[in-house]
Amino acid sequence: MTKENRGALFNNGYKEDGDKRPDLVGELNVEGRGYRIAAWKNQSKKGLSYLSLSIEESEDVETESSGEDESSKVPF
Repeated sequence: MTKENRGALFNNGYKEDGDKRPDLVGELNVEGRGYRIAAWKNQSKKGLSYLSLSIEESEDVETESSGEDESSKVPF
């Protein structure tokens, strides 16, 4: 994971011409919580380039933050 209150985006190696996969993917850390970030390169009607973003909380971080391992939970 990245340092707290930092993030990074990288070119998506799985992106192919014409598909809807993000152009850039990466991780973001905000106050100790991990997020996955995706970005698509776009162009406005006026011809300006911009990035459209999607951010989702990382599933693996939720398990860490709960402080409990799945194997240690009581089954009832």
